[in-house]
Amino acid sequence: MLRAEFKKMKRTVLFWMHVFVPVIGAGIVLWYYEGLGMLHMNARSVGEFAEILSLAFPALSGIICALAAEMETEAGNMQVLLGGILGKCRAAAVKLLALLLLAGLGTVLAFGCYLVGTRGCTGEQANVSLMIFTAECIFVLLGTQIATYVIHLFLSLKWHKGIVIGAGIVESMLSALFLTGMGDGIWMYCPFAWGTQLLRYMIYYKEKVMAGMTADLRTGAVMSVGMTALLTAVFFVWFSRYEGKKEVE
Repeated sequence: MLRAEFKKMKRTVLFWMHVFVPVIGAGIVLWYYEGLGMLHMNARSVGEFAEILSLAFPALSGIICALAAEMETEAGNMQVLLGGILGKCRAAAVKLLALLLLAGLGTVLAFGCYLVGTRGCTGEQANVSLMIFTAECIFVLLGTQIATYVIHLFLSLKWHKGIVIGAGIVESMLSALFLTGMGDGIWMYCPFAWGTQLLRYMIYYKEKVMAGMTADLRTGAVMSVGMTALLTAVFFVWFSRYEGKKEVE
């Protein structure tokens, strides 16, 4: 089923968004950092790039989930997804997994373009330690976005696409505001802020600005894992009873 899902997506804008947006986005960041003289092959540069991706993820996932739901509606009024309780949950799981794998593809492509571009602009090479740190950033970035994709897929299946796209944009804006200190004490309970905040702590630890685990970091890590599992379980319970959108869009 996953192979069939990818074949279906390959002929749509969804697939190509995950190719062109990362490349163009990485190019813009490279151009901007190069102009400011801030482009370097080090952990801070890679970590800040990961933060930028994390800020963009809620808005992008809102658009992507909205398009995915719209694609299912146009393909047959969601009949592929609505095929019996067991079939429904399996189909939803395949859809979610396909979207997450595409997100992983786009993320790896974005980091690859950024590292290659940084080497081309600065002549600096990435060492083993930096490559390990980059892999850790990718893992944290993608892991913290699972809950966001689950929420946005739910909104896309339940309501009009404008709602989920608007929600994604607002989440990206709030995530950026939370980096200013506005989110102190509350970011741990906001899925859209997990990525940026945890990546910020990773930069601090890598540069030895912090040595121990703070209460906020501990709470944030636990909440990100626990709430992701809970939201995913709730989504599938809800979807097992889902019968399609009731309102006319």
